[in-house]
Amino acid sequence: MLKRDDVILGIDLAFKDAAIPRTEEALAPPGIEARYVIDHFFGKTRDDVESQTFPGSLYMEDFSYMTEAAVLYYLPAVLRIMLANSTDFELWIHLHGFLRRLHGDYPNPALTALSVAQRKAIADWADTLSQEWVSSKWMSRFVKEAARLARSYRSAGT
Repeated sequence: MLKRDDVILGIDLAFKDAAIPRTEEALAPPGIEARYVIDHFFGKTRDDVESQTFPGSLYMEDFSYMTEAAVLYYLPAVLRIMLANSTDFELWIHLHGFLRRLHGDYPNPALTALSVAQRKAIADWADTLSQEWVSSKWMSRFVKEAARLARSYRSAGT
């Protein structure tokens, strides 16, 4: 089993080159949903995202409307939030819903463009949650989902 610190370090290293979106257009392409993404994320650093309340049902939808570069910048913060609050059912449901869009009829371009290191970091993250949840009365129902997500990211990275 991977140590949490190693998983966090892997996430940080894999996404270290992602730059904060400096303009509204760099955060979200023009569209009806852009204003919500801008309201929730514009000007926020990863530390800001991690230190403030993160309502998964509201903010995770924004990831579908962000630019690829913005997803690469903000995703590591959300992965760390989930690790820190590993029993956050609501965040897991919405984060998993986003991350599973690696494949299928409507894959998210930011996810399909991930590097091998980024995919490995996400796979390690999902494996860690899966292993931790085995002994959790509340989250054990998601063990197979997290393990399947990890396998998906490992197979996509090869």
